[in-house]
Amino acid sequence: KPAAADAAPAKAENLTASFPDGALSGTLSFDVPAKTYGGQNLTGDVSYTVSVDGEKGKEGAAAAGAKTDCPLDVTEGSHKFVVVLSNAAGDGPKASLNAYVGYDTPKPVADVKFDLDKTTGKATVSWTAPTEGVHSGYMGELKYDVVRYPDKKKVAEGLTATSFEGELPTDEQLTAYSYGVTAVNGEKRSEEVKSGTQAIGLAIVPPYFQGFDDESSFSLFTVLDANSDEKTWSWNSVYSAAEYIYDINNNADDWLITPTFKLEGGKVYTVT
Repeated sequence: KPAAADAAPAKAENLTASFPDGALSGTLSFDVPAKTYGGQNLTGDVSYTVSVDGEKGKEGAAAAGAKTDCPLDVTEGSHKFVVVLSNAAGDGPKASLNAYVGYDTPKPVADVKFDLDKTTGKATVSWTAPTEGVHSGYMGELKYDVVRYPDKKKVAEGLTATSFEGELPTDEQLTAYSYGVTAVNGEKRSEEVKSGTQAIGLAIVPPYFQGFDDESSFSLFTVLDANSDEKTWSWNSVYSAAEYIYDINNNADDWLITPTFKLEGGKVYTVT
C-alpha cells in the first residue's frame, strides 16, 4: 500500500526545532513541498497538523512551497515532532524530527589533573570542559563543583574557571587525597570525574595496621613495577585487599612499599 494518494501532498521538508537558550517555548519550522506525493505540481493551500510525542499540538494551513513556522510550548526533555500535510486527496506521508529541548545534562569533564606541592601543601586541580550535552541539547554557561576525597568535602561550588587551588595540611596524619569534578548546566549535573591520588602528611608513628579497606588506604603505598611488565600490585575492590597479579612469563620483580615511618632509636619493632 502506498504511503499516500498520488494527489496528496508530499512529505514536509527541512524540519527544524528552534528553542534557543534552553527555552521551552519555541518554533518548529518546515517547508511545504511544491509537489504532490505522485510528483505533480501542488497548488492551493495545504492543511498541516503538528504532533509532539504522539499528541496533536497545532493545526493550520499554508501555501504550497511556503516555509511555515509553528510556535510550540513543550516540556524539558527529548521529543518527537511529527508533521502531516493534507489536502482534499488525503494525508501525505509523515515527516518527523527528534530533538532535545531545554538545558541538557553536560557530558563529564575530561583530563582531570591533580598537582601537589608536598612542601607547601598547595593543591592544584585542572580539567577540560565538556563541549556538548548528553543529548546534544542546549549548553549554557557551565559551572563546576569540586569535592575533596576521602573526607568528601565540597571545596568549591559554582566555579566558572576550569581549575581550582586549595591547601592540604602538611602537619597532620598522612592521608591520600583526590578530587572529584562535576560540570553543572543550569540544574543539570554531569557524572563526577575523579583525579588521581596523592598522599601528604606526617610520617607514621607505630603501632600501625593497614587492612586496605578502601582505595585511598592503598594509595598511601608506592607501587614499583621493577620488571616493567605491567603486571604488578593493585587494589582489589571486591575483596578490599592489596593484590599482586603476576606474569607467568617473567620473574616477579614488583614491590609494594609502605609510606614513611617515624621510628625511635633503641626500640625493637615487629613487622608482620
